[in-house]
Amino acid sequence: NPAFRSWREQSQTVSPAPLHYILGFGLILAWAVVGIARARPRIKYIRLKGSSHDFLIVWTLAVPLLVYAPTSIQRRFLDGYQAPLTVLAALGLWGTFSGVRRPLLRKMYLGLLVGLMTLTNLLLVAGGLAMLPGRGIPIYRPAEERAAADWLAQRAQGDVVLSSYQSGNYLPTRGLVRVFLGHRPETMRSAEKYALVERFFDVTIDDAWRRNLLAEYSVGYIFWGPAERALGDFDPALSDYLIPIYDVDGYVVFEVLGDDGV
Repeated sequence: NPAFRSWREQSQTVSPAPLHYILGFGLILAWAVVGIARARPRIKYIRLKGSSHDFLIVWTLAVPLLVYAPTSIQRRFLDGYQAPLTVLAALGLWGTFSGVRRPLLRKMYLGLLVGLMTLTNLLLVAGGLAMLPGRGIPIYRPAEERAAADWLAQRAQGDVVLSSYQSGNYLPTRGLVRVFLGHRPETMRSAEKYALVERFFDVTIDDAWRRNLLAEYSVGYIFWGPAERALGDFDPALSDYLIPIYDVDGYVVFEVLGDDGV
């Protein structure tokens, strides 16, 4: 399947250095190792309706090998990896501190360790909140852009829209719009199309080339906003084969006319 082949080639999710994983999983990884060491001698106590932690142990030990296997999807093997780690970490924690005779002291130790393990999540939340005051793209989109995108979604359902990458990655979120260039891994030959879009908005390019491109990919509409203007000085309004059908607050939508003027 050419679409899936293109996605596989473009979706490069390779692993970073092992130190990144070690620091990322932190204490949970360390206590999972303790849990693995304790699971085998205590296997008769941890059986749950015919299953055991053997599967979780194999899962935990296999993933470090898979994330460095010679494939382009290394990081995807981490999906769900927190599940076996947290179960084994809980086993390690309980096995270590269950021998503490004073309940209050045991709860204090466990509470402190669990609290430390939550810091990663807190840092992620704090990092996200820190980005909010700036109200920058892509977290926030201009109201004018949203209005143009919503209008286009009603007009161009199923039609191909040519725009910049920034706009093309956003327009399908507002409706059933097919974009010439959008999400990189899910746009076939995205690098080639990125170059074609840049050339399209280059004012030095001949209009005949543009018309051929639009016809080849059955493009029905051009979305023209600040991101498109930043790519070049080409003004679609000066072309007789592009008709403006929406022009509000700096966002313009052009309909592409065919060779017969329709």
